[in-house]
Amino acid sequence: MEKQKLLSLTRKDFEISTFSSGKGGQHQNRHNNFVRIYHPPTKLSMIGTSSKSQTQNREDAFKRLVNHPKFRAWLRVESCKAAGLINDVETEIDKSLSDPNNLRIEGHDDKGRWVKIDECSDEEQ
Repeated sequence: MEKQKLLSLTRKDFEISTFSSGKGGQHQNRHNNFVRIYHPPTKLSMIGTSSKSQTQNREDAFKRLVNHPKFRAWLRVESCKAAGLINDVETEIDKSLSDPNNLRIEGHDDKGRWVKIDECSDEEQ
């Protein structure tokens, strides 16, 4: 069985910014080696600051982001959507909700309690 690509993420799916920290002055103006990666759909932001290398910090921040439980849950949902599995589940839910046996219609009686509409007085119907 041949595998097929369900979902593709590229650099355009993330907002990557660099910044510097530490000693001020000319040193800060020349070195932007810290990296922040932001993923808009999950609203997750990770920062890489452990190395002097911007490339290494970008890699560290990205690894932290993709290993975060919230990102992994988002990735599972998006993969299921791409495979067409979620649409099937939503269709089944819609069928289940439209079945009259699964619905219970309630209203307030004259004392303000919730009761099934069948049990309400004729005045409320």
